[in-house]
Amino acid sequence: MKGLNTTIYVLTLLFSVLTFYVAYWIPKRILIYQIISDLLKEYRTPEFNFAIKSIRKFYSEKCNNDPSKIVRVYNNICRYEKKNQLDPKKYKYSLDSQKRIVSQFYQQFANLRYTYNYICKNEFKKTIKSIFSSEDLEIIQIVYIIEKHKSTKCNNKRIGKLKEIRNINVHDSLENILRFYEEYS
Repeated sequence: MKGLNTTIYVLTLLFSVLTFYVAYWIPKRILIYQIISDLLKEYRTPEFNFAIKSIRKFYSEKCNNDPSKIVRVYNNICRYEKKNQLDPKKYKYSLDSQKRIVSQFYQQFANLRYTYNYICKNEFKKTIKSIFSSEDLEIIQIVYIIEKHKSTKCNNKRIGKLKEIRNINVHDSLENILRFYEEYS
């Protein structure tokens, strides 16, 4: 009888571990793949394609494919657009708006990648490499340079208050997007 109780105990323990896996890890994986699926839908939208083309055109035509010119030229264009005060309908076509669309998209991917690193690292890597071309990943470098400059230019008091209120690290997303670029380029 004692051997039977031990066997039942071991089987119950194994079943509990299996139940935990099914109840916790599988829904997490499904959630992650649902988020990736939603991001891919966004990637295929005309607005996102227009944003990518705008950033590429900005880099190739205005910066002559020179990374050292990105910040200066971007600031000049944004100053010009701000000075001429684009109406809200035209703002969505501004360089700043296009940069924001692309930046937010890649930051979502990068944050997803490094937040759930322990769940699906290998599958995520295969998925990313099959989805994005090398040109798409080069866009990350352009966006990162602009975002890094903008974040250092921010008012330190405002950043300090944000850290206190929300308990966040302002540069986490930027660091994730840079890691993402380095890992997949």
